[in-house]
Amino acid sequence: FLIKSVRQVYNNIEPKGSVRYLLDDKMLPLPLNFNFRNVNGLIHLLKSRARNVAYRLEERFAKEEKKGKTFDECTNAVSIYSYKSAKCHSAYVMARNNNEALNEYVNDPACRKILTLLLELQSLIQIYENLGDWIGILHESQSEQIFDAINECLEEIRPNIIALTDAFAYDDYQLNSTLGRYDGKVYEAIYKVAKRSPLNRNSQMVGWNHLKEVIDLGFLKTGIGQRCVA
Repeated sequence: FLIKSVRQVYNNIEPKGSVRYLLDDKMLPLPLNFNFRNVNGLIHLLKSRARNVAYRLEERFAKEEKKGKTFDECTNAVSIYSYKSAKCHSAYVMARNNNEALNEYVNDPACRKILTLLLELQSLIQIYENLGDWIGILHESQSEQIFDAINECLEEIRPNIIALTDAFAYDDYQLNSTLGRYDGKVYEAIYKVAKRSPLNRNSQMVGWNHLKEVIDLGFLKTGIGQRCVA
């Protein structure tokens, strides 16, 4: 789909829908004072990457075609880069759609603010973990700015993290976890689960018959005694 869409552009056919970004010009290097706390700017970076990778994918595919390979052989030859391109395209489209949905459907300013923060954090992490995808666009020193922006987002999100996780409305049965119980009795639940574990149903731990042959019990007792005295 991405290869065909790039070739539409080459043939002066305007691509529709999610791949209209292929019509954009190549992104220029960012200024050193670029604001990485602007979600629209981050989405623009994701869009630029998707565009660049899609064009490089088509170029690689065309090179394989010139070798006389069949369509399937060309597809196999660029399969890893195809996956990369699809991943970049999906990351951009998801971020763009998320942002549009927040602005259109979330009317409560406080809810929109915290959900936009989550989108911002997700985009920053996507960029930070794939800095090589923006060679020529991002300056080396900006990696630290992105890392600092991630930490700032985390600090702002942290006070709302319980409310956010509760808002997903997963019940205890779905979570299947002793943590995050609605009644707050976390430690009691952990103890009950530990008692039910097959590893805790016998007085001796599993594998003890083998371990006791190689462990220096006298040394352990001496060390425990010294710590108790201290």
